[in-house]
Amino acid sequence: MASLDTLRGLFIILMIFEHTRQILTRVVFVETWNAPLPAFCLAGFIRMASHICAPGFFLLMGMGVAVKSRKGAGFLHFARRGLLLVLL
Repeated sequence: MASLDTLRGLFIILMIFEHTRQILTRVVFVETWNAPLPAFCLAGFIRMASHICAPGFFLLMGMGVAVKSRKGAGFLHFARRGLLLVLL
């Protein structure tokens, strides 16, 4: 369970870097099929790596729910956690 949480945290950090870069530089990459690829740099790498963040985050979240449910945590745990997130 700790490794799933660690990987989810890594995905969140990558997305924070990407959104911060967009806000600070006021540059949002437009993705089109016929546009040339940008030169390799840290911002480009973070942009490419951030493409897997949202699907990977939700995949790992589902895996965490499946693992936790097998251990008998049940519906009440996830209902309280979801309610807390909605309130936050």
